[in-house]
Amino acid sequence: MWVNADTKLTYDNTFGVKTRSVWLSGEAYFEVAKDKAHPFIVHTDLMEVTALGTAFNVRSYRDENNAETALMEGSVQIAFKKKEMGKILLKPMEKVVVRDPFVKADREKEQPEIAVVKVSYDSAQAVTAETGWLTNRLVFKQERLEQIIKTLERHYGCTIQVQKSALLDRKLSGIFKDESLMEVLETFRLAAGIQYTIDKNNVLLFN
Repeated sequence: MWVNADTKLTYDNTFGVKTRSVWLSGEAYFEVAKDKAHPFIVHTDLMEVTALGTAFNVRSYRDENNAETALMEGSVQIAFKKKEMGKILLKPMEKVVVRDPFVKADREKEQPEIAVVKVSYDSAQAVTAETGWLTNRLVFKQERLEQIIKTLERHYGCTIQVQKSALLDRKLSGIFKDESLMEVLETFRLAAGIQYTIDKNNVLLFN
């Protein structure tokens, strides 16, 4: 098991009795040994991920609109906290993305939006966007700048603000390994014209 930045993973004293249950806030990658008598279950705010023997990545940060589970090997079953939403069985190299409207809307009135998509694999770099962090790589595939900012803040321990909120909708791609924050921002400046200033751990983006 690997745990990403700003992540909390907990379990109680019933772990291994009937199930191997953990509670996740953040992002973690699991390689689970087969044990049909004791299924491994990851609980998040929006879903429960059940695996018998598999490798998968779960991302569920409290301050992000989307939560997701990406399956690398084996199979996992996704059960949603609202029972009427049913269950989904993922195949290898698939991921389920759940958009949580509760972050900015009424939890009782809104329903999460669910999509199952293919995991994007970059054969040249031998990496996926979902698991690049395991090898200290930042992988962005046409991601909104709003999401990229949150990833950069966790990775570099900084605070990033934008001069105009419209900039948050810009979509960017890139693969970075061991680059400094300035090197990443310079790439975005050259590729997309996004300007920046850095003052210690505070960054301002503008165009």
